[in-house]
Amino acid sequence: MLGCTHHFLVEELPFDEYSGWINFFERQPPGWQEDLRTYYIMSSMAGSKNKPEEIFPSIAQLKKAEQAAQGAVASSFKASPFFTKMQAAYNKAGKNI
Repeated sequence: MLGCTHHFLVEELPFDEYSGWINFFERQPPGWQEDLRTYYIMSSMAGSKNKPEEIFPSIAQLKKAEQAAQGAVASSFKASPFFTKMQAAYNKAGKNI
């Protein structure tokens, strides 16, 4: 979105693309690489005992997005016909998933 004029953003950018960019920046906030690099320098110099997500909000947001994505993958797998058949086979054998 950098380098776009206000007119383009207001008049010509479709809402789907705008919401896609918002979703992208929620999953990968700007500056998270620099924050992680700074954390590595801090931990090597001062021996920081904190986790990077405790210090930098951008990394906390990145971790939160990763966890949400992993939960979505797990729930979509559990909703798949393959998992239903596998679960039925295990339940038939006397095992429980």
